[in-house]
Amino acid sequence: MLLDIPFRLYWHVDVKRRVPNVFNKLALLEKDQRKSPTQIKQDQFSALKKLLIHAFENCDYYRDKFNSCGINPYQVMSWRDFYKVPILKKKDVQKNLDAILAKGVNKNELFEDATGGSIGEPLIFYHDRECKEWFEACDIFAKKWWGIRPWCKKAFLWGADRDIPELSLKERLKLKLERSTFLNSFDMDDTKMEAYSRFLIKWRPGYLQGYASSLHLFSTYLLKNNITVPKPKAIRSSADTLTPEKRTVIEQVFGDKIYDFYGSREITNIAVECPAHQGLHIFSTIRYVEILNSDGEQLVDKPGKIIVTDLVNYSMPFIRYEIGDVGIISDKECECGRPFPILKSIEGRITDFIQTRSGKYIHGEFFTHLFYGVKNISDFQVHQEDLNALKIYIVAETEVDKEILSKISEKIQEKMGEHVNVVIKFVEKIQPTKTGKRLFTISSVPPKF
Repeated sequence: MLLDIPFRLYWHVDVKRRVPNVFNKLALLEKDQRKSPTQIKQDQFSALKKLLIHAFENCDYYRDKFNSCGINPYQVMSWRDFYKVPILKKKDVQKNLDAILAKGVNKNELFEDATGGSIGEPLIFYHDRECKEWFEACDIFAKKWWGIRPWCKKAFLWGADRDIPELSLKERLKLKLERSTFLNSFDMDDTKMEAYSRFLIKWRPGYLQGYASSLHLFSTYLLKNNITVPKPKAIRSSADTLTPEKRTVIEQVFGDKIYDFYGSREITNIAVECPAHQGLHIFSTIRYVEILNSDGEQLVDKPGKIIVTDLVNYSMPFIRYEIGDVGIISDKECECGRPFPILKSIEGRITDFIQTRSGKYIHGEFFTHLFYGVKNISDFQVHQEDLNALKIYIVAETEVDKEILSKISEKIQEKMGEHVNVVIKFVEKIQPTKTGKRLFTISSVPPKF
């Protein structure tokens, strides 16, 4: 359409300015999807060996770890050799941040980030510009599978306190040129969702992205109130688990063009669903994914811990990183013909909504964002016993600043109401679920949806 031309031109200029090599990386992704599964596996091993050598030569943490385990990266000649590399856990990153960073890297040129993580362990980490370019390339790549052009109208049912900060006039203009609008999923009630529905009817976005639980909640509201909204060409579900039950409800409202997308802040763009809907294709060009049992054995078609190696973040290598989720990998090829291996499902990444007495639903990510970058807290869990009480269990390495805890309580009461009794309790350990997950929010209040 002629109306798309200025937005398309802006998108191309903006992408070339921010991530100048993104189209070269996109070409590599498109080249890889024409390879055989065997060639993909061979390329991954070559990339892994190159990464191991780099980490050994440039990162104190890996050099010491490899030496203590008797691993010589120059002599890693098989997958069995690679599987001897020790697992990297969140606590390892927390305690060895500077030692994991590669020598000669200027922190000022990196992008610092932090996460509460799906099991409640906040940590700080860094990405470099190369990672940013791969992030953009994978996003464009996946949208091409779904028939989405990056310059189309977009709506995001997303968090607000961190990913959507207070915007300046310049930033609001940028969103208009990007044709992007954010709908706050951290503060959803019937009034807000009715407003969101009216906006979508008027805006008619071609692309909708949101937390799986937020999309499900919004879809449930629309069904309950017999509200029909335009169906986007594609919907991307992210952040928490898209269960079959949630998918069914969302599809009743928006159609069957919903695609699951898996990743985390520390390692983005891990796997994505294609139109065949037979699982999530792993971005094998930049990620290597394993599923392990408690003994460290490789699993296929059985649930186990998801272990991810980031093949492109040379500034801060994540090698055999235990990401904190449980999943199932398949040895079957997708009928779409793409050669990338498939994550059959992501298990246990479920985020509970916390309800308020006034009828609002607060996404669990709101609470994890409160703990981003907070020192000395290694784990936490929020438990809603009823509409008037909230308990926060904290595992602390050392004493936590009382002023910080007071501010956290104030922010919760500001969001939920002053009547809510916020109790902070320090514990030695937070027990995981039967699947091995430690949920960071649990609500004992029966949901209304």
